[in-house]
Amino acid sequence: MTRRHLKLIFSSIIVGLVVGLGTTAFLYLIEFFSDALLSYPTSIWTPLIILMPAIGGLIVGLITYKVAPESEGHGVSEVLESMALHGGRIRARVPLIKMITSAITIGSGGSAGYEGPMVHIGGGTGSTIGRLLKMDEASVKILVVCGAAAGISAIFKAPLGGVFFGLEIVYGGVEAIALIPVVLSSFVSTAVAQGILGAEPLLKLRVFEILNPYEYLLFFVLGLIFGLLSIFWIKIFHYISDRFQKLKAPKYIKPGIGGLMLGFIIFFFPQIIGGGYEVINREIVVPISLVLLLTLGLLKIIGTSLTLGSGGSGGAFAPMLFIGAMFGGAYGLSLQWLLFSNTYGPLTPLLPFLASLMGSWVRYLSPAVAFEPMAYALVGMAALIASAARAPLTGIVLVTEISKGYTMILPLMLACITAYLVSRLIMRGDLYTENLLKKGIDLVEERRADLLDRVRVGDIMSEPMVVSSDMKVFQVLEMICKYHHHGYPVIDNGTLIGVIDSDTIDREMAENHEMRRVGELANKNVVTVFPDETLHQALDKMLENKTDRLVVVDRKNRNIVGIITRTDILEVHEIKLIMKYGSGAIRDKLQKIARIDEEYREEMEI
Repeated sequence: MTRRHLKLIFSSIIVGLVVGLGTTAFLYLIEFFSDALLSYPTSIWTPLIILMPAIGGLIVGLITYKVAPESEGHGVSEVLESMALHGGRIRARVPLIKMITSAITIGSGGSAGYEGPMVHIGGGTGSTIGRLLKMDEASVKILVVCGAAAGISAIFKAPLGGVFFGLEIVYGGVEAIALIPVVLSSFVSTAVAQGILGAEPLLKLRVFEILNPYEYLLFFVLGLIFGLLSIFWIKIFHYISDRFQKLKAPKYIKPGIGGLMLGFIIFFFPQIIGGGYEVINREIVVPISLVLLLTLGLLKIIGTSLTLGSGGSGGAFAPMLFIGAMFGGAYGLSLQWLLFSNTYGPLTPLLPFLASLMGSWVRYLSPAVAFEPMAYALVGMAALIASAARAPLTGIVLVTEISKGYTMILPLMLACITAYLVSRLIMRGDLYTENLLKKGIDLVEERRADLLDRVRVGDIMSEPMVVSSDMKVFQVLEMICKYHHHGYPVIDNGTLIGVIDSDTIDREMAENHEMRRVGELANKNVVTVFPDETLHQALDKMLENKTDRLVVVDRKNRNIVGIITRTDILEVHEIKLIMKYGSGAIRDKLQKIARIDEEYREEMEI
């Protein structure tokens, strides 16, 4: 394990500790503002409920746009943008400002969750710590992911869910160098949060068990529906956000306008205030009416879009869970009424006909078969994460971990993958990336280009085959004939002094100088690279110097430690693309390789 890896692991533990403490402070801050702004006697609370989100929005607008404009919104998109364009750099003030503005937004009645802010706060913390420790860009990015994962882990007290969130959504894939630091950060932050706040989870979900194997068909249909629902949710969210962007009003006033519009909604439906965790906990146990579930789900879409689209600060992740639970519960209640009702349901007259078509299948649609309508609420939460955030693994793991419902793993997998595929086939962007695409930021392309920045020369260099400066020309010729390498580094007491190539050896042999020492003939103008430089830097040096190989030397003493070729770099890039994006990306990459080869040949001819 290299010194860089050890430093990264140590730093990830620090990030987890700080984010765990920050999560605790954030939750206490929300409680403080909620008590200060929403805890009034009933007689005066009713009219104030309309105004409080507007007042909170105005305060947030002033703080945000005067101090840290990048702290607006739900936080995840901002972290993704910093990863794609700024090397993971997030200003040190952002975590603190995000914590304050999000606490005010949520505490004043905003329809937003805790998780998005904690992703931004955690990511900013990781970025700041990485830069304070003077770490390289790739390491800073990993610490941003560590902070984001630690924030999710601490909020939900679900370290595995946090790990998958960080790797799948923020990092864009699983790589060995990032896995251990992210796991450590998530573990430490969760342990700190549990130690201070207790082990009781934010969401207290029931455990369900599916006894009817034919219900898997119903979960498949749920996945289809939720794939479409996610597109509706994304479209509404960004439509309202675009309307506020085009609104001719000072930016700092817009969150207040959105808050006022939200106030009229929560006057009648206060259930959509905040993340709605209490409502989810209650409805999973004792579901309310079908109509109210649908109403709350739709209003949460509108309320969250108003809160965040106007410039308020908060998360969209908890609203995803709320919307998924409400619509999933409504789907389950609909199935119970249509198919599993103890009374005369609308499909009862059709059962004999269905039985003649499908035989024994219909006997499972009987009141005698146990049916849990709110199991569909649980699966709905995961399915909406999978489709709206394009994170099926996060949805499966997080909901399984929170609910301890390991008996639901198969329905979760089926619904999440189905919802993800439907959403992905219809719409390119997701809840977090759609606004980035409008700015011309394509995360997939950015991450592909970023692959060469994540791998160090020292990770793939090969053992050097060297010649001593006192070797004779004929001895080097024998090596060339035996090993078929066209160039060799020349060393003197372990230190690189130059390179000797086959053309020089052939010329000396033709002139009968086979006994000359190669140290006299070596080309002293050697292009070198250090083990801790990235493959991107190495490839740039090759193109700049019109060579297809570089000698790798130690920074301190210039001793040769390896060799790296252009083919080595391109092969690594191709393999990583296959692992991360599948074979379709390889066609694009091969075209790029062909262009690089053509440029290389042209430069060599000049």
